[in-house]
Amino acid sequence: MCGEGEGWKGMSIGIQFKVDNRKSAAKLRAMREAASNTSTGPIRDGFDDSAQLYVAYVRRRFTRYSNHGGDWSELSDTTLAKRRSEGFRGSRILFVVGDLFNALQLGSALIMQRIAKGFRIRFSNTKQGKIASYQHSGTVTIPARPIIAPADNWTIVRMRNRVLRGFQQAMQDARERAAR
Repeated sequence: MCGEGEGWKGMSIGIQFKVDNRKSAAKLRAMREAASNTSTGPIRDGFDDSAQLYVAYVRRRFTRYSNHGGDWSELSDTTLAKRRSEGFRGSRILFVVGDLFNALQLGSALIMQRIAKGFRIRFSNTKQGKIASYQHSGTVTIPARPIIAPADNWTIVRMRNRVLRGFQQAMQDARERAAR
């Protein structure tokens, strides 16, 4: 599982098979084939589910950071004054009416790109995706406030477990096919 941005660490599953006797050779070939097929089936389902878990993490993190619970830069006095003059109260970062937060979903501001052994989450080319990208990277006048960031340990464990369940299902399916 992987994503974009600084500090990303990917996750991969590597499998080696050693055939000890000829009777188990067909079974192990079927298992090796199932493990290498990540474009369809239960392993792909595990990656797709993991992408949803990651997006849920992005939304939780966005909520925490917009409420001053992270390392995002505080709003400038100019921005706060502009908000007050437009009738908005409060100082939540990147959160005026909730449009950006609501867009942080797959198919809106975020898209999932399937890659050989996982997925990549990136900003879409939509209006909200472009706004999220500017906020994420920053500009000359806007400090960077990363939105797509490495997942926390709890999310990583859940994502890994979901892919592992898919892998286990693929192995079970392969054993059943080989037994026929």
